[in-house]
Amino acid sequence: MIDTQEYDNNFRPWQKGFVLGSTIEIEPDEKPTLNEEQLLICTDTVAGFSLVTKKWGYLDVDHVREIDFNTSAFDMLALSEEKKSMVAALVRSAKASSDTYDDLIKGKGKGVIFLLHGPAGVGKTFTAESIADLSQRPLYTLNCSDLGVKDAEMRLTAALSLAVKWNAVALIDEADVFMAERSLNDLERNELVSVLLRVLEYFEGILFLTTNRAETIDPAFKSQIHLKIAYPNLSTESKRQLWCVFIKQGMAQQLPAWVDDQFLDKAVEYNMNGRQIKNVVRVAYALAQDKKRDMCPEDIFSVVQLIRSFEEDVDA
Repeated sequence: MIDTQEYDNNFRPWQKGFVLGSTIEIEPDEKPTLNEEQLLICTDTVAGFSLVTKKWGYLDVDHVREIDFNTSAFDMLALSEEKKSMVAALVRSAKASSDTYDDLIKGKGKGVIFLLHGPAGVGKTFTAESIADLSQRPLYTLNCSDLGVKDAEMRLTAALSLAVKWNAVALIDEADVFMAERSLNDLERNELVSVLLRVLEYFEGILFLTTNRAETIDPAFKSQIHLKIAYPNLSTESKRQLWCVFIKQGMAQQLPAWVDDQFLDKAVEYNMNGRQIKNVVRVAYALAQDKKRDMCPEDIFSVVQLIRSFEEDVDA
């Protein structure tokens, strides 16, 4: 994310108000038009933030690209059409709502907050990723290691403020530690829960929270969350669909002829979740690439057998 102004505010505060020469003001969606003289004096690096490493730095302009949004990813989400429509509608209406709707107290109640709960590998994280692509917004993902315990409120507030500024979808993955019901015996965790509650109250953007322990969530969050979505274990049909989707991705978007009912019936018997299916296909694709040939069913099932052998050893 390119944001020279924010970089200067954080790392070069002494430059505030100090401008060399003239500046060109442009709107967020506008592309600047520079003449040859202006291009000659431009530097070959620009200050920006990595949404992957969560670090600021200087980026080589030769490697700066527009985001390539996969607007069809949301269609692959293994979730009912009714729930998908609700998510998409809330995200689309978020900006309009922030301009018109407000709480009784100014600055409160403008955000849109989702809680996605269910077992691992059923599409919770993918929901946030795919809706960000569909709405053509960057995705700012956070987890407990990014926020820590000390100064958690300051870090969380700063991160979500950037998400709002950049019109990004924010995701706090595996937010259990921030949402667990408070008790008399763990004051440190109680403080983390209180921190998230305070921050959510004044948040003005789009935020997804994921958890696989919905039963432990503090009751105070019920009034903060706009839409709660439960993700059941994947159905047989959903698993068949995911096998097709991931294999197709590894075969230049062409589903090979060997992906038939017989193959899919055998594949779903292994009872894998979405993340496991994705990993199996990825490893199988790497095996095929190493042998300089197309992926085949034997690659898939050899990887599955390796995984099952490992799981049996662990369980033993």
